[in-house]
Amino acid sequence: MFSLKPSYGFIFSLDGHTDKIKHCRFFDEDRKVVTASLDGTLKVWEAQTGTLDYTCCHSSKDYLLTCDVSADCTKLVSASVDCFAKVWDASNGDLLHSLGPHNDVVRSVSISRDSNYLCTGCDDGSVRVWDIHSGVALSETPKQNGWITDCHFSADGKTIVSVSDNVHWWSSECVLKQVFFIKGGFAKDICYSDDFKTFVMVDDTSSLFILRRI
Repeated sequence: MFSLKPSYGFIFSLDGHTDKIKHCRFFDEDRKVVTASLDGTLKVWEAQTGTLDYTCCHSSKDYLLTCDVSADCTKLVSASVDCFAKVWDASNGDLLHSLGPHNDVVRSVSISRDSNYLCTGCDDGSVRVWDIHSGVALSETPKQNGWITDCHFSADGKTIVSVSDNVHWWSSECVLKQVFFIKGGFAKDICYSDDFKTFVMVDDTSSLFILRRI
């Protein structure tokens, strides 16, 4: 952990994972940090002290690749090489739902802003939408040609963007709305404006794309 002001100095390290940390997120008004590691665990820490609150063991043998936190700070979700996404109680780390099995690695996951739904992106090229409270799968997109490396809901929850060999926009019912074709490469991550009209991404050739959805 590093201070952003006034000197940008080192504060402390979060020690406890036994392999690389792939993703982290602040939540609870930046009072807590969740980390997802290749050791198969999520860990939640006190951001001010670095104290470990609890550990969620997603898998004893498979990597975790990413995680997300619901906007209401009540749920965590982890995504793994084991073909499952898992939903956890953010207050104590209890497992609530195991979502899957998917047909391949779950590489991306995102919770809707109203904290009611989540989408998972799979290496088989599909995106699934789930009810986060019941753990029931609601819809699934047709399979694309590449891994789904990133996926996100719009603020109103009505549209999903997914990134693979191309960029796709879907309705929340997984009906295709629009496609941006990437020539000669694939993208890994995408950033977006609050109105979900402007998007920025970098592909594997280091080309920067700024997209305006029409």
